[in-house]
Amino acid sequence: MKKIVTLLLSLILLSSCTSVSTTVKDVFNGLLENRKQAQRKNDIVITDLDGTYYSFVYDGEEFLARYDEDNWCIYDSYRITDEDAIYSIVEALSAIHPIHSKDYTGYRTVEDMAGEWLMHNLAYRILKDDPVYRERARNVDLDPEDEGLSLEEFLKRK
Repeated sequence: MKKIVTLLLSLILLSSCTSVSTTVKDVFNGLLENRKQAQRKNDIVITDLDGTYYSFVYDGEEFLARYDEDNWCIYDSYRITDEDAIYSIVEALSAIHPIHSKDYTGYRTVEDMAGEWLMHNLAYRILKDDPVYRERARNVDLDPEDEGLSLEEFLKRK
């Protein structure tokens, strides 16, 4: 969504006549339609399998998640790279079982947990030559301890 807003603002700032404004409107409508299609793709329905294991379908593939106290583990999370989808999945899981913050006074935000997932994906991609660490990055564990980590801190901990 940030990319769409940036693009639209750029187009609006560059437009100085009605014909260009009409083009901006057409581009905006096209982008909105693409966003609606992406949202339909990212409508995530979580199915409780047994109170510990949950499943969801993304882009036609079924994924498995496990909830242990204050921890969501999403198996094969590296296969989901679309940021909007990651946010949708984390939001849906958090609605079922929120994850405490590091200091246990509140709960982790969707943005923070999605950021951790994205760091796992990055680590999975760049650790091709290290099968042990790559395997650890394959699944994301969303727990209190990793709240707010920078990429450098994340890589050092893992």
